[in-house]
Amino acid sequence: MLLNVLRGQMTLVGPRANRSAELAALKPGLTGWAQLRSRVSEGADSSWSLSHDLYYLKHRSTTLDTMILLQTVITVGQALRLPEPAADEALAQAN
Repeated sequence: MLLNVLRGQMTLVGPRANRSAELAALKPGLTGWAQLRSRVSEGADSSWSLSHDLYYLKHRSTTLDTMILLQTVITVGQALRLPEPAADEALAQAN
């Protein structure tokens, strides 16, 4: 996907590809406001996701893009973090 950004086919931050007429002319982004605010149970075409994409379009700025990128890095970092061993496991390994 990063190659698509370098080719100019995508942006780093922006709405995801969507069938709605409002977003059809825009380049999709690797991350976006709706992805950070999404619920797993919500579908990509839901009105909830669309409302967040429209919010992003209305308020988009370099500051908002930077905030979205930083929050994405933090979210991905937290997802990749290994769980801490339980206290009992830590004691068993120490002995």
